[in-house]
Amino acid sequence: MAPPSRVQGPTEMDGGAAIIRCVILLPLAAAAALAWTPLSAEVSPVNFFENSTRRDPTFEESRPLVEVFANLMSCAGFLVENAKGEPVIATARHCAAYRFEDACRRGLVSVRLETGGARGVCRRVVVEGTSDDMVVFLAEFPSTLSRPREIALRDAAFLRLAESPPPSGARLQVLGYPDDPERARRATVSENCWVNDGPSASTLLTDDERASLAAFFERAAERFRARGFDLEEFLRRFEEVNRTSEVLASNCSIYAGNSGGPILIPGRRAAYGMTGSSVPEVTRPFPSTASNTFYSMSGFVRRHRAELERAGVAIGD
Repeated sequence: MAPPSRVQGPTEMDGGAAIIRCVILLPLAAAAALAWTPLSAEVSPVNFFENSTRRDPTFEESRPLVEVFANLMSCAGFLVENAKGEPVIATARHCAAYRFEDACRRGLVSVRLETGGARGVCRRVVVEGTSDDMVVFLAEFPSTLSRPREIALRDAAFLRLAESPPPSGARLQVLGYPDDPERARRATVSENCWVNDGPSASTLLTDDERASLAAFFERAAERFRARGFDLEEFLRRFEEVNRTSEVLASNCSIYAGNSGGPILIPGRRAAYGMTGSSVPEVTRPFPSTASNTFYSMSGFVRRHRAELERAGVAIGD
């Protein structure tokens, strides 16, 4: 299948729209790390697209899901199918301020499997591309267990990395840990949504909503700096990634805490994309014809196929 035609980043819009786009995108990346709850509590829980619904996952749906704790924030992730059956995990690079390999090496990345609750740590990075917001790494579990890997993974399931983008109109599901007041970081399935090419939800904001988002961003930025991170470097990397990543759009409802979670086509055992942005602070649902972006897995696979294949990672739709 040919690469998708919709590939965009914040710099493609005019100045005002680009600023708002950055304001909208960054809270998902940054605010989840910054004592998010007091900010979230200011808004009412809603489904952010009128069509999309959210619920608890079934046991089967939760089997690939992983919660990832990095030095900047906690995110979602998922187990990646591989030849050795090892605990290989994919998540978003921005969870570690785009320095995932360094965070892994310093022991600042840990994981929790949704099924069974086993906890482990990042052992080494398999692939971290500078042009993407995706990273694949190998985890390990406590050596105090006689068979730690087998015990930790006994209820787990693995996803392939899709090499083709989902077709326009394809029904989607999104897994993650949204941190809005309604879901409160519980494992969540967002569904009743699909790939579309409608106008970005950011273009539908009222002036009051834009002002509210800008104020929200300023509060989040202060907390970001208080954590000792270089905000300017983070923003520069953020803009670079969104300029070079392969981006698609959907009307799935997501929130901070969905970052790194897989975008799925129901019934298939492949991740077709990864969550990386949202419009979190708007208390009215957007129409189903609007859209929000996500990163297409096919672009990541195309860039890093050789590295992934050397690591035995399963690629396919």
